[in-house]
Amino acid sequence: MNNFMIRIELHNSTDEDYKNLDIDLKEVDILQTIEDVETDEKYYLPKGLYQYIGHISDKEEMHNKIVKIVKNISEDFGLVIIKSEGSYSSGLNPVKRL
Repeated sequence: MNNFMIRIELHNSTDEDYKNLDIDLKEVDILQTIEDVETDEKYYLPKGLYQYIGHISDKEEMHNKIVKIVKNISEDFGLVIIKSEGSYSSGLNPVKRL
């Protein structure tokens, strides 16, 4: 599986814009959560930061997919995509289990 960390900055946006972005990205398996592989605990990433784990391996393909989604919310944005082999995190809020 391939892993990407994605940072999206919506310029001149509202919290509602980010909520809509979160929903639209989740539909294509780009999530605002990260999982600790040792504990299976999930944590929320900071606003505008997302993770994708899946079959897409090409950075340009990932970029084009995200740009298409983001442009439905705002034409004024910044985007960084990093192909990752893993990460460390701390101080993130846990996802509450139901």
